[in-house]
Amino acid sequence: MNVILVQSVIGLGRAGETVSVKPGYARNWLVPTGIAVHANAENQAVVEAKRAEMEKEDAKLRKEANKVAEKLEALTLTLKVEVNDEGNMFGTVGVSELHKLLQAEDLNIERKCINIAQPFESLGTHEFSVQCHVDVSAKMKVLIEG
Repeated sequence: MNVILVQSVIGLGRAGETVSVKPGYARNWLVPTGIAVHANAENQAVVEAKRAEMEKEDAKLRKEANKVAEKLEALTLTLKVEVNDEGNMFGTVGVSELHKLLQAEDLNIERKCINIAQPFESLGTHEFSVQCHVDVSAKMKVLIEG
């Protein structure tokens, strides 16, 4: 099913683009929340009329996201975890723990914007990324110590 995005969606596309998605995703999430409209001639004309306004808003959001990304890249998070007698961690560090660390730093980052390849299983410095905007991501470091 084709829809026209009214807002930029990470991993899907930018505002004003026509994208193909599964019918349930469009019917149950994108259209009811106002993120997208059905792709037809009438909606295409409306979106084209608002394109300049949408691009201006997207540029503003991108500029704010760049500021947040700079702040994030300058920051190194530290997480204390429990270790056994041999110095091995109990469990792993995943997105939930990283999200809590970011909230503790008064950074309002959505959990779904934090990207890690797999949970961290060892002590030391690890890298992960935060998607601030469709076009902007920040690489961050977390120091896990026992």
